[in-house]
Amino acid sequence: MKKKALFIPVVICLAAGIAGAEEKGKIAVAAGGKDLTSTVSDVAARSPCFLIFDENGRLIESVENPHSKRAVNAADSVVAFLAEKKVKMIVAGDFGRKMIRKMESKGMWPLEFEGAANVGAQKAVEVSKQPPESRARAGSCSVTLTAPGTTGPCILFEYVFSLL
Repeated sequence: MKKKALFIPVVICLAAGIAGAEEKGKIAVAAGGKDLTSTVSDVAARSPCFLIFDENGRLIESVENPHSKRAVNAADSVVAFLAEKKVKMIVAGDFGRKMIRKMESKGMWPLEFEGAANVGAQKAVEVSKQPPESRARAGSCSVTLTAPGTTGPCILFEYVFSLL
């Protein structure tokens, strides 16, 4: 009887630990073209293409943005499209407020970056290895990093809209 009583709490604790484990996600770089040396797009939701990288920064897919020409709600559609592809971080030159809110609701992170797509992906890999609590918080200053071999900074923002 004692063995069964001890076994049940251990199984429950292990199951809770597995269920609470954070899944590593992919990185999407909004780009002007489909190759690694394409420039990171100035806009996230209406970029011509997305380069999808695994959590180690290896290119796994290049796709055209099916929502780049949408007149309205491009951010909603792009975030849903990338969420289906298990993306956890999006790299772009700039993000609109609506897109950031949508990303936050899906557990995604925006990373502002200027330069080549492959360098942006590597910077995203570095940032994703940082613990979430060390990343910028809403209302605080942003974390600015300079990517090697580029002149532009990249800025990581975390928006916590639950505070609003």
